[in-house]
Order: sequence, then structure tokens, then C-alpha cells
Amino acid sequence: MGIRELSEYMLSVRGDVQLPVGEVKHARAVAISVIFAFLQSWIWAGINFMLGYGWMAVEFVVIGVLFVTALVPIRRGLVTVGAIMFFSVAFIQVGFSQYFFGYDSGSWVYLAVLIVVAFLVFPRRQITLSVLCATISGLILVAVTFWQDNLPVRFITTDPALSTVLNIVTLCLLLGALSAVFVRAVNKSEDALAEAHRRSDELLLNAIPESIAERLKNNNEKRIADRHPDVSIMFVDVAGFTELSARQDPTETVDLLNALFSDFDDICDQLGIEKIRTIGDGYMVVGGAPQPLPDHTIKMVEAAMSFLHIAQQHNIDIRIGINAGEVVAGIVGTRRFHYDVWGDAVNVAARLETSGEVGKIHVSKEYAVRLPVKFKVIERPPIELKGKGIMQTCFIELQSD
Repeated sequence: MGIRELSEYMLSVRGDVQLPVGEVKHARAVAISVIFAFLQSWIWAGINFMLGYGWMAVEFVVIGVLFVTALVPIRRGLVTVGAIMFFSVAFIQVGFSQYFFGYDSGSWVYLAVLIVVAFLVFPRRQITLSVLCATISGLILVAVTFWQDNLPVRFITTDPALSTVLNIVTLCLLLGALSAVFVRAVNKSEDALAEAHRRSDELLLNAIPESIAERLKNNNEKRIADRHPDVSIMFVDVAGFTELSARQDPTETVDLLNALFSDFDDICDQLGIEKIRTIGDGYMVVGGAPQPLPDHTIKMVEAAMSFLHIAQQHNIDIRIGINAGEVVAGIVGTRRFHYDVWGDAVNVAARLETSGEVGKIHVSKEYAVRLPVKFKVIERPPIELKGKGIMQTCFIELQSD
């Protein structure tokens, strides 16, 4: 096992342990602190051994081994236990260093760093332990500073200035490594948040038009309700769908509707009209809401003709009804909400679809007169529409490609 593999092993938990997402960075912080403390202890052990202070070297070796034992609970996912073990050994090391080497050795800088480390190694739910360890470190630091003259040097192995520099350098590297861990964790969290935001936006745009979604997000409007004086409404229905679905496997039925309505969605996007919703085997579209569309009557008929061509390609028969007029539009519901339109013009369009014929575009007389001459209009005998009485309606002749 190489150095890189060993470090990755020490910085990870067992494969059968699943840490909460929020504790992963704290587990790595404990592991990194342990590794640096272990290395520093063994560096001092090596220095003392080379200078001939064997028993002092052994004491540093023992402290280093004690630090490593904190990795055992970390590997098992016990982050809090590992952090407590690390601080316990750290306090022992500081006491050991202050007693033997005195204030001038610079070992007091550990205490200053431990105040910061306390808030990095303990999980957020253990904030009490973070405050406790930081407070103990701070109090010991104040005491050591205040009574530094009472901490004589009992044992000298190296120049105190060199000792202070080595301690400070090591601890700066530790803080740098911990900072890298938490910056990486923050960056990953921000990336995950951005991805979640993007996906939520996509889901929202699948339910409501983009302009309405922006109003909900940016303006914090509690109620979306607008009046549109002139829009086109189209209803499309698959003829004989109930009998068809009874003969088919459910997967085939869903795949068929998905393919058909997905092609319809593409046409709506191309022409700038809004799909409102699907209702079973029905499909509802509006042109001119929520965004104004000056030529919505033309766009709607063009979409209807494309729908008929698409239905033919899928070997499906559809009926289409189109009308225009004033509508009220808005968001309804708090769960699975959707954008909808209401009004007499909507009701007439629905009646035109149900009273139409397969493979034809059925429109009101008022709608037909608004169309340019390029569309061939065929009047049909007056018919009775439910709730409207006798009305003159027309068919729009399907144009060839």
C-alpha cells in the first residue's frame, strides 16, 4: 500500500458504514487532524532520538500512537467519539509539552489552533461539545500565558525558537488542510444546490409556463390571476381511445400517448403556443396567454394541422375544436398545481371538439372569419352546442405538405 492509498484509507470510513452527509466533512477533519498530530509527534520523536534522548522519543511515539487510535471510531462512523479522543490526547500532549519544555517552546500555539479545530471536528448537532473543547482550550491558553514565568524549562532538546517555528509551521499546514476540506465541502454543497435548483426549475416549467414560473419565484405573488381579452383555445381528443386502451397492454397505451403528446409538445414549442394540460386522452392548448401572441388564430390552426399529420403517422384518429375569446387565467391548487384558463370561449372550444368529426378541425364561425384566405373554410349546417344553443360552425380543410 503506497502513501496515497494509506492516506485515503485513513481519511475514509468502512465500506459498510453510511455517514450522514453533513458529518462526512467532520470525519475527514478529525482524520486530517489526527494525521498531522501523529506526524508531528513522530517528527519530534525522531529529533529526540537523533539527539540521544531515547526515553523522550518514546514518549512522543506513544502520544503519536494515541492520536492514531482516534481513527478507529472514525472508521466505524463514530465521528463524535473520534473527535473526543483527539481532543483528549491533544490536551495530554499540550500538558506534557508545557511541563517539560516550558512556555518558550511554543507548544502553547496548539491551544490557539484547538479553539478553531473544536468547531471543525464535531458534527453540528454536537455544538455543545465544540463550545466546551474550545472553552477549555481558551482557558488553558490564558492560564499558560498568565503564568508563563511559573513554567520553567525542565528539559531542553532543541533551540526554543526553532521549536516554536516548527510548531507554528506544522499547525499552519494543519489549518490549511482543514480549510481545504471545508472549502471542498462547501463547493460540493453549492454545486448540489445549483443542480437541485436547476432540476426544480425544470419540473416547475413542465407544470406551468416560464413567465408564470418567473413571477412565482421572483415576485413572490401569492395569487396568479390574469384576464386576457383575446386568446385561442384548442381541445384535441383521441377518438375511440377507451376501446383502444382496453385491447392494449398498459405499457403500449402509455407509450402511444407519450409519443403522440410529446410530438404535440414539440409543435407547441415551435409555434409559441402553450400546452395547458393533458386530460386522459385529451390535450388542451392556448395561444395568446400568458404571453401575448398577435397571430394566435393562425398559429393555432397551423398547430392543429400539424397535430392531424402527426396523428396519421401514429395511426390514430383525433378530433379538434378551436375557439377564441376572452379568458381568465391563473394558478389553481397548492399540490400538483397547474396553470389553467376559464371562460365561455373555453367552454365553446370544448363543445366544438366533442361535436366535431374525426380528422377535421372544427371552429366557430366567428373564429373562421378571422383567418386569412390561405385557409379554406367549409361551413357546416348549424348545430346545437350544449349550453350555447344553435351555432354556425365551420371545418378548416387540411392542407397538404
